Amino acid sequence: KDSEPLEEHLMDPAVESNTEYQVVYNERAAAISRVLAQLEPIHQQVLTLRFINGLSHAETAQVIGRMEGTIRVLQHRALVALRTLLDGKVGDYE
Repeated sequence: KDSEPLEEHLMDPAVESNTEYQVVYNERAAAISRVLAQLEPIHQQVLTLRFINGLSHAETAQVIGRMEGTIRVLQHRALVALRTLLDGKVGDYE
């Protein structure tokens, strides 16, 4: 399939649809990155470890060097702050 001309891929609706999805995905990822950058560094770290890297509360606590209960509190506070920042921005990609 690597030897097919580019023009054939450009006309393929499946490829076009996938490209549209990728553009939307990239825009949303950029918006999330911009909002995450506005959070306190510890909140950024907790959310990244928990939701992007998929670590458990216990694993996140071990990486950061805090108690598991503290990670739960930090995660809650980070999500509240994130929700506040996103309020009114959903769909705007600001």
